[in-house]
Amino acid sequence: MEWTGLMLSIGVIDETIREAGRASFPLEDRLVADLVPAPQLTVDETSWKESGLLLWLWALVTTHLVLFLIGPRTGEMLENALQDVYHGIFLSDGYRAWNNHLCCWLHLRRKLRGLAESTDR
Repeated sequence: MEWTGLMLSIGVIDETIREAGRASFPLEDRLVADLVPAPQLTVDETSWKESGLLLWLWALVTTHLVLFLIGPRTGEMLENALQDVYHGIFLSDGYRAWNNHLCCWLHLRRKLRGLAESTDR
């Protein structure tokens, strides 16, 4: 593959990407640590397919930082990452892993509207 006049093999590109990934592991720990002092943390997830495997992309958002984590949809993934060290307000869509935390009113409103529309009056 040619890029800016350099001939790079697919193997070189692949190894460079893998090396960058290995080098970024300490950065993930630092970003998680930077989330801890935030007064509010918004957490959401969406499905993510990788090599035919269903995973979940988790977004952890503060006013100054966004961290994306990809993994299985288990509460343990985020509990291990944050719940023992984060003591601010979690804002979520109502996913049961976050039952002791603040729920987004818009998600709750949608669920209530759906419930109201599904019943005979």
